[in-house]
Amino acid sequence: MTSFIIIIVIIIIVKFIYDTYLTNNTDTKWKEHKSTVYGIRTDGLYVFEQTGTSTWGDKFIINHILIFNDFGFAFYIDNEGSFNLNKQEINELISGYKSIIEENGGCARYSKNNNNIEIKFNHRLPPDADIFIGTIDGNNLYLTFKSNYFDESIGAPSTKIYFNNKKFKFIKSN
Repeated sequence: MTSFIIIIVIIIIVKFIYDTYLTNNTDTKWKEHKSTVYGIRTDGLYVFEQTGTSTWGDKFIINHILIFNDFGFAFYIDNEGSFNLNKQEINELISGYKSIIEENGGCARYSKNNNNIEIKFNHRLPPDADIFIGTIDGNNLYLTFKSNYFDESIGAPSTKIYFNNKKFKFIKSN
């Protein structure tokens, strides 16, 4: 009986050494898991609260909200004031975007490569677009938000960066 237990323990140890060090399966499977579309959470929303002062000296708060659905689309909402939605309101907000499968002004298909993500919301005329680009880290997104537009004062395309590498915190709906 003890020899049987010793053999099982040795098999488990050999299997662990083989998977971890000889075939690198553990690391490969972890990287594959992190690079799937499921790295983006669809059961809640991502929020970044931006505070600042206007050119006239008024304080402001803007909530940048990103919602993702199972079809590979992202939805962007910006809202002035403090973020104070409860779980039911978040759930109702998300349910309105669950089945959308085509792009429009506030909805765009996102691209994801490993833990990098890019979302480009196109507007009426090129080169006008709002772009979020950054990384996924656990339940958070770290994104830069920039806007491409045609600057009529210089007669050429221009880019304005609104924030750089800011943390979007995930808030679960249920």
